[in-house]
Amino acid sequence: MSIENKEIEQLFCKKCSGPREVGRKLCRPCNLERLKESARSKSRYMWTITCSACNKEFQAWRKTSVLCSSCFKISKINKNNNNYLKSGSSTDHRIIAEEVIGRKLHIDEIVHHINDNPKDNRLDNLMIMKRADHTSLHSYLRTQQIIIEQSNELNWNDSIISVADKWIEQQGITATKLSYVKHKHREIAEFVLKRSLRSNEYVHHLDNDRTNNEISNLVVIDKRASKITKVLGFTKSHHREIYE
Repeated sequence: MSIENKEIEQLFCKKCSGPREVGRKLCRPCNLERLKESARSKSRYMWTITCSACNKEFQAWRKTSVLCSSCFKISKINKNNNNYLKSGSSTDHRIIAEEVIGRKLHIDEIVHHINDNPKDNRLDNLMIMKRADHTSLHSYLRTQQIIIEQSNELNWNDSIISVADKWIEQQGITATKLSYVKHKHREIAEFVLKRSLRSNEYVHHLDNDRTNNEISNLVVIDKRASKITKVLGFTKSHHREIYE
């Protein structure tokens, strides 16, 4: 059975007479130029805003703009260069974080340096947060840095921690400090047991995730006997002993 080849009618652009696609009056380059000319001819409303850093008035397309163009360029220059300490292909702060929480970091988790020093990997200076929240935080901090430095009233290095903590609290962002993770499970165990942990006792996470400090996930283990002595999740007031 033979199939007849039907000739397709050639379509031409109405502007440059070049080939065009079905359903279009213009070819792609001419249509793109038409859209650009249309955008240039339309006037956009401009907002008059006072720069929060230099107190000068400027015109902006967005009502939410905070910095004028000059101050905004300075904020981009102050962007962190990410000079992290590395061990092979992995950065040290991520290795430390994974060691503390007892698991691999998710792809959406970022380890934030609280004092903005990428080489300061002390536990008190490291915090785990979502990638999107981390990007928003640094954008906010760059803006606040320009405002504080232009005011000449405060030192930015002394203010960065309080500014970041206040923003995180206002936005309701979930962020976990590694220094808090390291000892929190022991604090919970001592609160439930209503006594201090003995030198031969340590708190184990059943799912090996050290950020999960739910009572049902914690057990107290005797190092010497290598057995579970207390299961914290049964009740908060009465504790059941498990013997081998």
